[in-house]
Formats: sequence, C-alpha cells, structure tokens
Amino acid sequence: MRILVLSPHFPSFPSTGAPARLYCLLRESASRHQFHLLASSTFGGQADPQRLAPLVESWEEVRPAARPSGRLPRLVASVRRRLGSTPRLVEGLLPLRNHAQELIRRALTAFRPDVIQVEHTITLPLLEGIRELPPILTVAHDLVFRIQERAALVATEATTRADWAEQARRTRALETRLFRSGGHFVTCSEEDRAALQDLAPAARVTVVPNGVDVDYFGPSPPGSPQRLVFTGNMQTLPNVDAVDWFCREVMVHLPEVSLDIVGLNPSREVQALAGPRVAVHGSVPDVRPFISAAGVFVVPLRIGSGTRLKILEAMAMGRPVVSTRVGAEGLGLRQGEEALLADTPREFAQAVSSLVTDEALRGRLAERGRRLVEERFSWAVLAPAMERAYEECVALHA
Repeated sequence: MRILVLSPHFPSFPSTGAPARLYCLLRESASRHQFHLLASSTFGGQADPQRLAPLVESWEEVRPAARPSGRLPRLVASVRRRLGSTPRLVEGLLPLRNHAQELIRRALTAFRPDVIQVEHTITLPLLEGIRELPPILTVAHDLVFRIQERAALVATEATTRADWAEQARRTRALETRLFRSGGHFVTCSEEDRAALQDLAPAARVTVVPNGVDVDYFGPSPPGSPQRLVFTGNMQTLPNVDAVDWFCREVMVHLPEVSLDIVGLNPSREVQALAGPRVAVHGSVPDVRPFISAAGVFVVPLRIGSGTRLKILEAMAMGRPVVSTRVGAEGLGLRQGEEALLADTPREFAQAVSSLVTDEALRGRLAERGRRLVEERFSWAVLAPAMERAYEECVALHA
C-alpha cells in the first residue's frame, strides 16, 4: 500500500511521545508498505536524511510561511487571535498550510497514495480545500480539549483558569467538527475512543495503543530505592505541572528520596525546582542510564489525554511505577499488580514510600510490568493493528 504521511513533527527515536510512536511504527511497516512523508519541525524533531532513509521511500519538509513583520501587522494578528474562534494550538500550524497543500497536490500526482495518514486531529485543517483526496486516516494521539479542560481544573490563578477554559471550548468545537467530517480515526486508548464517539457517534475509530521498543529499553539491574526519576518533554504543560506538583506537594512527605527530572527543553518553572534533592538534567542523549539508576519511576500527571510512552519505557526496563490515574489512563494497569496508582499528595507519597522500603514489592511490580509490555505493547505487536487500520480505511471508501 502507498501511504502519504502528513505530520507536524518528524519521526524521531529515541525521543518522546508522538515523534517516537511515528518512527517506530514506520520502522516496523517499512518492509510491507511504501511511505512518502511530509513533515515539519513545528511540533518537534528535525529532518535527518540518514535516519529517515530506512523508514520512507521519500520525504519533504513542510516549511511555514513568513510571519507578519512590522508593528501594525503583528497588532492585527494579535487582535484576530483574541477575537477569533481558532484554538491557539491550531494557529501555530496555519503558517504551514500553503506549503503543505502545494506538497500534497504534488504527491497526489507523483506518489499516488492509497491513503493519507494525518498525525494529530488538529493537523486536518491543512487539508481543507483540496479536492479528490484519497481516504484519510487520522491518528488522534490525544483529544486536545480534554488536556485543556484538565489544565483549567488544576490552574490556581483565575486568569489562567479562564484562558484554559476558553481554549478548551474552542478546541472542543473544532475537534467535534473534524470528528464528524468523515474519515477514519485512530486513538491510543479505549478511553479516547469512547470520548471521541461521544462527540461523533458515527465516527469510525480503531484503537492502536502506544508502545515501546522492548529491545532498546531492556531490563537493567535494580537502582537505588531512594532515587526517583521522571522523564519527558519538559516544556509541555502536563509534564511541567506534574513535576511542580510532585516537588511542592508530594516530596514534603518523602524526606528520604531524591528526584531526577530528565527531558528536553526544561522550562524556567522546571529549572527553578532544582535543589539539594531535585536534579534537573534537561536534554540528554540517552534517558536509559537515569532510569537504570532509579529505584522508582514516578508519573504524577494531573493533565493529559492519550497514553504515556514513558510508563511503558520504565516498565520495559524493569522499574516499578507510581502514577496518578490520569497518568496511567488508557494502559489498563491494575492497582498493585503492574503499578501503584494514587491521586492525592499523601497517597502518592505513601505509594512511593511503600516501594522504597519493600524490595519484594519492587521486584514483583518490575517483573509484571516487563511481562505486560512484552505481551501487549511492543511495536512488533502493535504495527499489524495499524496496518489493518490502513486496510479498513481504504475498504470503507471503496
């Protein structure tokens, strides 16, 4: 099958989130399908010809149009943003539209795709206005409005809470329209599938979970029980809020532990958390040594949608996980079996403390977590499900 992939980020591995998912699924399917990639660095990743060559038959970079220069054009753009209905996140993609449509039209003739794979629902507006498109399969990595609604719930300042609530309203309206526009959607969890079909009951949805490279993230000897670790893109709101909440609300109940915060682009808020018991490492070439050194992997997320690759990576390396229920959402983890789940500061601290002091519990969770990812979440297991989604998408429009 010939698949045109439109993405606001380049596939990247090792990496985090959607870039890593796209890379690994392309890698698994490259021998059975032909891919032409149109990607931008807007949401992360960089064009690397050597890394892309084994994944895709061909690729092109989508470049944004020049932003308005001069005081008056910038003022007009600012007023339009404030008074308009377009979500802020989508506004960041709109400068890609003209070049994306030029490249798509060219690919429709030269590559002749059987299906277009769109990464992220909010990328779909880049296709609007192009006629006679082949079937479209959209990967809804998360439902963005759910992230924004949760951000509003945890915000402490009234202006911030109102801003996130307004963004959630705008994004929900846009995503509802897109989900109802036809096409075929892929979500990363049953929870997101149900939420999507609440908005668009007739939408065709396939669940293809996130996964992990179980060879790259192989088991390692137990780390120091008192050493905790959190990984992720440290400029995104869910991760920034997670480590801020953990350091300020949870660690006060855990005087015996230290925390490593590992991930690219730590914001000023994250950097300010550094202290005697908190190390902020920023971008590192390899997160595995930090996961290996830790005895417990913490996921104190209060904001999110989709599922977290970081949990699967930790479990693949044999690290016991303590997570909020939002953090573990969509993975089907059982309390006390594959992970410990807690939502209040004191409960989260008690869960961490129980792992710090109980070697047998750490070992049991580590063993069960590794077995779970091998059986259900390796990319080799998940790639065929994505390939079936391509086939169903094409058959649906035959």
